Formats: sequence, structure tokens, C-alpha cells
Amino acid sequence: MGWFGWTELRGRTNGRFVSGGCMTLAVLVPALASGQVIGIGSSKPARRQPAPAAEQLPASDILEPDALRLLTGPRPNFAVPKEASHSSPQTDSDGSRLWSTLVSGATLADEIKLSLPPLQRATETQTAFNSSLASALDRFHMISVVFGLMAAYDKPNDIRSSWRAAAAGLRDQFARVASHIDRDGGKAYAEACIRAEELAALILGETINAEPDDEQQFQWSQLCDRAVLMRRLEAAKRFLLQGTASKDAFAEDPERLLHEAEFVAAFGELIVREAFADWDDDTYRGYAATMQEEALTLRKAVQQADYETAITAAKAVTKSCSTCHDGYR
Repeated sequence: MGWFGWTELRGRTNGRFVSGGCMTLAVLVPALASGQVIGIGSSKPARRQPAPAAEQLPASDILEPDALRLLTGPRPNFAVPKEASHSSPQTDSDGSRLWSTLVSGATLADEIKLSLPPLQRATETQTAFNSSLASALDRFHMISVVFGLMAAYDKPNDIRSSWRAAAAGLRDQFARVASHIDRDGGKAYAEACIRAEELAALILGETINAEPDDEQQFQWSQLCDRAVLMRRLEAAKRFLLQGTASKDAFAEDPERLLHEAEFVAAFGELIVREAFADWDDDTYRGYAATMQEEALTLRKAVQQADYETAITAAKAVTKSCSTCHDGYR
């Protein structure tokens, strides 16, 4: 089957659109042959009416025969496009960066999809769950964070509509099961299985009804501790270094490099949100901002296949993280 639109177009050219055209030609061709169509088939060129003479208006203090004389200033050049009066906004009303400038809707969706296989392995049996509590806990926390980003995303049309509609509710559901695993350990197995099954159904296209908690005003720090975000950042940082270790490595998986760079950029914003540890420390915020900017530089370098800039930016991300870790633990 061809791309949408091409099959329909072929069908129409074999149907009434062609037959309608043939009917028009059947009427037009005899007329052309007999010269009945105006201006066609005549032995003499068509006569044109003479151009009208310029109207001689009497002098008047009211009517101005040359309107252009009254205009002042240079004439506008409409061939040159007008510059936009303002660029697209980069920050929200509270001064924070817009999420869409840091991470794409596709990257958020991919992170959810990538989370499912390890989550399914962890919830396959009670024994598997008990032996992987720590990793399962981090996974549930991160899924909650990603759904939180989807719920807060400033370009909602970039998120699948069914995911966007349930994002806030799924954010709170996955945060809740993570809290229960943290508190009850293996006893939360049944609830973890339900959430994993719902996630699989969502990815397959089913609609999940999930309502957000309305008990208190939402804060990002409700979803997880900063340590969870830092572990995800460490994983991203390792891949950024591996993916820029050589030109061959750089060319091997640019999509994954882009994915990890965007998550570093988004987390640079997330870790300084209110109530996370050190969120109001100016030095700490400076480290986070530097990490974020270098991650955005890396993203652009990946998009432009600029290896030299990419490796420099990846090292700068690592340096920023290491410097921050020396002062904040």
C-alpha cells in the first residue's frame, strides 16, 4: 500500500475526474477546429481597444492628481520579509525554562517505552521482584517523573492525546506504587504488577483512566528524592561519554545520544525545582545551569553531526557533574 493520499489520487485519475475531463474535451475540440472559440482559429489578429487618454483634471485644492506626491518617507520594500517582533518564548511565567525547549515529546514517549521491558522482567514473579526491589523502585519513580513532564508539557500536541489526558493521574499512580515499594518491599508486588500491566496496555494503544490526587498542591519533590534523579543522570552521563568516545561511536547511535542529552537538559531544570535538596542554593543552581547548557550544546551537535563539538560538550557535562558532586552529596 502506498503512502496515504497517493492510492486515493490514483483511484480518482482512473474514475470520474478523468471522464469529466474527457467530456470537456469532447465539447472543446470541435469548437477549436471550427474557430468558434473567441480569438482562436481567426486569420486576423484580435483587435485591441486603444488605451484611454489621461484624464485632464482641473486644478483643485481638494483633489490631488498625484497621490504619491503626498507620501513622505521611504517606500516600503515588500520583497524583504518583516522581522518577527519577538522570538518564541523560552521561559515560563515563573522564569523557569519551558520543557519543550529542553526535551521533545518523542523523547519522553521513548523513555516510557524503554522502561517497560525491565519493569516486566522485575514483576514476572514474586522472586524476581524481591531480588530487584531497588531497580524496580527507581524505575517506578522515573516513570512517575516522565508522566509528570508530560502533564506539564507546554506543547501538548507533541504528546499522544491518550497519554496526555491520563498523564497527571499516571504520574500520581506510579509515584504511589513507588512509595509502597519503598515502605513495604515485596508486599507491594501485586500493585506493582497492576501498574506494569497498565503501562503495557497504554503503550499498545489502550486508554487508561487515571485521575490525579487532589489532596495537596503538586510539587516535583513529591515524586522522588533528588538521589533518584541523580542516578538517572549518572546513567545518562555514562552513555554520553561512551557515545562520543570516537567518531565511530558517535555515528553508531545518534538517536540515543540525543535522547540522553535531552534528559540531562530537562533534569538540569528539574533538580532546582522547589523543595528538592539545595534547590535554592545559588552555587548549586549555577552547576545545574551549566550542565543544562552543555547538554543543549551536545544536542545541537548531534543534530548537526558535529563530532568535535559533541565530545567537548559531553566532557563539559561530566565536569559540571563532578564539580557539583564534590560540594553536594
